[in-house]
Amino acid sequence: MIKKTELTNGILVISEQIPQFASCSLGVWVQSGTRNDEPCNSGMAHFLEHMLFKGTERRTALLLAQDMDLLGGRMNAFTEQEQTCLYTVVLSEHVAQAFEILADMLVNSSFDEAELRREQGVVCEEIKMVEDETDELASDLFYASIWPDHPLGKPIQGTIESVQNFTQNALFEYLHRHYKPDRIIVAAAGAIEHENLVHLTKRYLQNGWLMRRPVSQFSIEAGPKLWWACPPGGTPNPAAVINVKYRPTEQVSICCGWQCLSQDDPRGCILSVLDSVLGGSLSCRLFQEIREKSGLAYSVETFRSTYSDAGLFGVEVSCSAANVSAVMDSIRKIFRSILAEGITEDELERARQHIKSSYALSLESSFGRMSCIVQNERVWGRQISLEELCQDLDKVKNSDIIEFSREFFDLDKLTIAAAGPIYSL
Repeated sequence: MIKKTELTNGILVISEQIPQFASCSLGVWVQSGTRNDEPCNSGMAHFLEHMLFKGTERRTALLLAQDMDLLGGRMNAFTEQEQTCLYTVVLSEHVAQAFEILADMLVNSSFDEAELRREQGVVCEEIKMVEDETDELASDLFYASIWPDHPLGKPIQGTIESVQNFTQNALFEYLHRHYKPDRIIVAAAGAIEHENLVHLTKRYLQNGWLMRRPVSQFSIEAGPKLWWACPPGGTPNPAAVINVKYRPTEQVSICCGWQCLSQDDPRGCILSVLDSVLGGSLSCRLFQEIREKSGLAYSVETFRSTYSDAGLFGVEVSCSAANVSAVMDSIRKIFRSILAEGITEDELERARQHIKSSYALSLESSFGRMSCIVQNERVWGRQISLEELCQDLDKVKNSDIIEFSREFFDLDKLTIAAAGPIYSL
């Protein structure tokens, strides 16, 4: 059963007790990500996530790692465009100790100057690594081409210049500005009782949130609507954009697509079906045409990224420079077919079953269950059951597919980003 409780300071506690599990996934989810980065602090959300692991008032970075290892648990974090998550997976008997460690990192991080300088070097190396990996680079170029003047179009890691300018004071200010109780979800799934999770949250997070350092030190003022909160635009681009960056590699990585649905758009099931039919399975059209029939590429797949007020859908593929033209012709051919005729009934039924099974399988782990209940709460404000998902999928018709495709997939406005041994497309 899924239960939720809102504390007096605004923190939302949500959990699903699964008695047959021996483990528990526990996470603190913050509704703040790279979308909250200002131009002068590009990459700050991601860097802050790194610095949470670098020591507190009571623990060094090494002691944090050792204390979690002593529990036999896994601890990690990730930063996305609109959220940051710090989580752990432990056996049920270690939940209280694991929670205390997470809370210590959030409430008492010291952001030590020496650790900060070392981590600046680490993140700069991460940025250089992305520059060397053409698939990551093509993805960043694609986002930048779609949203050139919005933080959704900026790389999560920031730039070397911005990262090198981060200061301890800027980290504390960012934390106070964005890590507010009413943006926090404490979530757990597995072998845990909801009442225990509420008790732990009250004990470690409700009082003294967030940092004990006086907020007045950071001159945080109320102001007009933050620029990063403005929507990037939900309509397709007025014209096609082509963005190519030369790299002396063996293959060209291509990322192409369009703006698409936001997270809460009721047509999400239609896009899920298209995602499955086009690039989400072994029998999908792109894989069968480009790899199996033509032998033009090893890897080809579709992707979808959804946010609170915008989204993307497209294709990712890597191939030899000599095959780029043929690959792009194949992609356009497949989308033309969808625009003209939609999909077959067999494809529609396979897609339905594939999506239903994939969703059910994702709930086999405690982390998958925790992630699911958090995203349902964030997007819908309620829990979406597997049965409800199945019902919505069963309502999708081929006429819906054609209507949707014609609204979003205008081939004359296809944005293409590529990185590899070519100079143009």
